[in-house]
Amino acid sequence: MTKLMDEKKGGSGILEEEEDVNEVYTERMSTNESEPTDQELAIEVKDVRTNVKGFSVLTWNVWFGDMHESSEAFERRCQLIVESLGTTSPDIIALQEVTPTCLSILLESEWLKTGYDVSRRSINTYGVLILTRKELKASFTTIQLPTKMGRDLHIAKCNIGGRWVVVGCVHLESLNNPAKRKQQLRICKTSLDRFSECKDSILVGDFNFCSYRNYNPEITPLENNMLGQVMLGFVDVWPALNKDSKGFTFDSECNTNVDRYERMRYDRVMARTLTLKPTTIKRYGTHVVRLKTKPEPKRGKIKRGPGCYIRQLSILRGSKRHLSDHFGLLATFAPLQHGESPMPAMLEGTSQEKQVSVCRVLGGCSIT
Repeated sequence: MTKLMDEKKGGSGILEEEEDVNEVYTERMSTNESEPTDQELAIEVKDVRTNVKGFSVLTWNVWFGDMHESSEAFERRCQLIVESLGTTSPDIIALQEVTPTCLSILLESEWLKTGYDVSRRSINTYGVLILTRKELKASFTTIQLPTKMGRDLHIAKCNIGGRWVVVGCVHLESLNNPAKRKQQLRICKTSLDRFSECKDSILVGDFNFCSYRNYNPEITPLENNMLGQVMLGFVDVWPALNKDSKGFTFDSECNTNVDRYERMRYDRVMARTLTLKPTTIKRYGTHVVRLKTKPEPKRGKIKRGPGCYIRQLSILRGSKRHLSDHFGLLATFAPLQHGESPMPAMLEGTSQEKQVSVCRVLGGCSIT
């Protein structure tokens, strides 16, 4: 087990970690029986792939963690994220906030080695990543975005059933930066437009603005309205298929990793489809696991580096946790049948949402 020792004689209360790590184990649990498990989603994904000759796309901000999460608990959470992805096995997996630790675990997983191609094999701090099933014969492109947060766009051009489909994965600028997000989004669309041989284009990721309210609710108009200016020809798949559901992907009411009131739909699947149609979209990662370390560590401060100390808390020890602070989105697409028309797209100046007060944040936003 981890040993914590006083750094100075006389008991300064500053505790330092040695190299041993706590044992971490899990117990899978469910908090929402109405939402499908990984195993149930895996059946759906396979059915779409084999029976209707369609495909699935998963987008998920897997969370780089926070100061309250121990390194061993973070690593175990990453392992469980990778296990979840391997169980469900979507055709295209688009991830945000992938850290070097998470990437390393992904690249060592057997299901990835044998079944998927990957858009990158190194990350400095954190970033986006696309995984595609090998049979899609994907080629990857990276587009640098104007940013102060290391953001870029990853693009996968895939051959799906003889048709070319282009999929982009992005994590737009965080916090109170609407102008920067709009600029980044324009570049995303322009970049996808360059793949003129692809009649179907999809952009997914953490857009960092909600469809119902602004980061600063005192500012109008609603930031989401810019989708009707920037993403012409695209459909926001969640409201198109789930008109009666808010689809919050960052939700303090049911996500154990969000510790103050905040209910937002930050994550999106945007589709411009001429030969395909979106058929379903569901939240992902809505079930919890129990992460434990034994024994309960002493309280105090943990030394993380020279002059850097953080509080040692009992978070993740014996508590039921979700695998990320975001819920992912798993969407399925199928070929249009003879006589079917593509889903109506957004026209210039239109808005699918109105700013509402029900989603207000108490005590400010904590967008990441």
